Amino acid sequence: MLSEKPNLALLGVGLASFLGCVDFTIVNTALPDIQSEFSSSLSVLQWVMNIFVIALSSMMVMMGRLGDIYNHERVFYSGVIIFGLSSVMAAMSPSVEFLIGARLIQGIACAILFTNSGAIISHIFPAEKQGRALGVLFGINGLGLALGPFLGGLLVSFMGWRWIFYINVPIILISVLACLSSIPKSESKENKGSLDLPGSVLVTFILGCVSILFTQGELWGWVSSLSLMLLATIGLSIAYFIYVEKKAYDPIVNFKVMRNSQFSSSAIAAFTLGGFYSLAFFLMPLYLDSIKNFSALDIGFMLLPTTAGVAIISPFVGKAVDRLGCKPVIMSGLALLALSAMLQAQFVANETMLFILVAFLCMGVGWGCVLSPSMTAAVTSVPQSYTGAAIGNLGTIQNTGASIGLAAGVALFNKEFLSNLAPKSESSMVSAVSDGDISQLIKVIEEQLNIAESVATQIVTKGFMASYTSAMLLLSAVSSLSFFILLFKMKGANLASFEEKSQI
Repeated sequence: MLSEKPNLALLGVGLASFLGCVDFTIVNTALPDIQSEFSSSLSVLQWVMNIFVIALSSMMVMMGRLGDIYNHERVFYSGVIIFGLSSVMAAMSPSVEFLIGARLIQGIACAILFTNSGAIISHIFPAEKQGRALGVLFGINGLGLALGPFLGGLLVSFMGWRWIFYINVPIILISVLACLSSIPKSESKENKGSLDLPGSVLVTFILGCVSILFTQGELWGWVSSLSLMLLATIGLSIAYFIYVEKKAYDPIVNFKVMRNSQFSSSAIAAFTLGGFYSLAFFLMPLYLDSIKNFSALDIGFMLLPTTAGVAIISPFVGKAVDRLGCKPVIMSGLALLALSAMLQAQFVANETMLFILVAFLCMGVGWGCVLSPSMTAAVTSVPQSYTGAAIGNLGTIQNTGASIGLAAGVALFNKEFLSNLAPKSESSMVSAVSDGDISQLIKVIEEQLNIAESVATQIVTKGFMASYTSAMLLLSAVSSLSFFILLFKMKGANLASFEEKSQI
């Protein structure tokens, strides 16, 4: 199914996939304006973000498998249409509840886009160019994730929060026109299997529960009755899922693929990357805002080395994968992520701009070196008939890593922060730390300890920096551990050796 216009197809698919990734992170910057317009509580407002993540994470495996069975192009086009319509719904929302519903549909549509875009590109490019093409595509995805907050800040500042959704419509139209004129119709009539409906329902339910646990766990309390009940439900469901899948004729999660050394290595890299960028991208803007006192626009510019690093390195990463294979590129990326976290662990309150930018650039380049090669290694380690499910599985693993990394990292950060503030933390202090409200925290410290504002600011700054260091050391340790695991586990073959792929 090779395309006569593969670069145009890459542009069309890339635009749609890019928008899906942007919508993963762009809403963060609009939340204050949304809250102000709808006068909604924080507990309700957080579902504007959480419902998208839950829908995306829980549906990726099923949507990838649907593409394998019913044609990736058809499923992709349906996702593009659903995404466009749900964007209009979100932009025209009359209430926060309506917006949450639109975001649910957006999350499902993005699950379709993420899983089927990579499969389409892997099918329409010849084997010797797959690495570069997938590198560009997943680099575009990474750029979308990284640019979301910056683009959101610009749109919200100059056009209003509804335009973070309206802007999707013209770009979606360009994407559809490019795809229709460049992606050939599939001529394959071979039996592509059937949908494992019981397995699909179970895996969607399990992933949905996992997503809810990690998005709500800190709010509920990790050892609360709700969290423990949900954890027990997940455990029992997983046991039943394994039983069902072992008996299924065409299982949605093929455990032979999971045991494939190349795929499992990709999963480790993707999980590590998800945990790294979710926590780092949460803390880095907080440091620039609360400690360096930068404006929202200045923060966007300071994060450009990270976002630009992903974009600039991606084409070179694809070429390197074609020539050297996935392993050395992924290993380099993990090393750069560990270096970035180690450099950030050295940050102080009056850190120089150059040192900050170098640390952020290392993260961006490392991000680009892990993102696309891990997906490429996963896609090229399975038969073509299973590429959509493989991407869905890997995307779910990466999103799970992001949820766990953010939850664990923020819990560590908050614990360290509180322990550095006072021997006994009052409820108001705990609330201010959890909300990330540094100015409020300074006022609380000032009142409780009866000290000058300047002294309270010094105490809070010292506590923040100690906590930031602990979180970054955790990221450096996890990245280094993944590096050494893959050093001995991952095969060093290049893409040419994957023409004879693992049999399922």
